[in-house]
Amino acid sequence: MSINIGDTIRLAETQEEGVVVATSNNTPDCVVVHFGNSFAYLIERKKLELVATRNRVRQRDSWTMSKAIPNECMALLQEASEMFDETGCVPDADGEPVRAEKIVPDAKEYISETIDDPQAIYDPKIWDTPGFALVLWWLAQKWNQRCRKLAPRSSKNPEQYLTKEQQKACLDSAAAELIREITHGGSLS
Repeated sequence: MSINIGDTIRLAETQEEGVVVATSNNTPDCVVVHFGNSFAYLIERKKLELVATRNRVRQRDSWTMSKAIPNECMALLQEASEMFDETGCVPDADGEPVRAEKIVPDAKEYISETIDDPQAIYDPKIWDTPGFALVLWWLAQKWNQRCRKLAPRSSKNPEQYLTKEQQKACLDSAAAELIREITHGGSLS
């Protein structure tokens, strides 16, 4: 099954639909998927079901643009992902390359603020810095994986079962692992 940027997919285990927003040469078996108004996650292709290709999505009456990421944002994320694949850097707010691991603390702070104030979960200004958005998604995926390990198996939203302290401990662990993987060239899954 070929899954490309812009395709609508369904996560097999939760039946949640999302849009593929990025791919990476470092993790060819994974894609970055944005679910509704939540963070995007790096997910193995084999766990996804293709719902609609980018062209078919445009034709679906039930499709709402609130679920889609604007094409210019997807293009910027793709460029950031390609820059990382080639150099280990992502673009900063000025478009200059910066080591991806240097952005992890800012991404961690962003997620930490959403733990303290769930209403602050989405800031459209993250699109102004696609390198930050890309690192944020990587970190959010790792954070979510750790939270899922502590939450009841059947929960679709593991964060609702964890205290803020537990969520922050998962975030600390996820950030440390992400920095380690970036600096040592590990898989970002």
